[in-house]
Amino acid sequence: MAGATRGDEGERDMGSGLSQLSEILSDMSERARSEKLT
Repeated sequence: MAGATRGDEGERDMGSGLSQLSEILSDMSERARSEKLT
């Protein structure tokens, strides 16, 4: 992560990073759920 970003840019980067993380987590949980079903 780049720590030298100014306020708004830093917040925007954090927001996109968090949304990416939640997408990855939901992907993983869905995959685990389907693996348990099979």
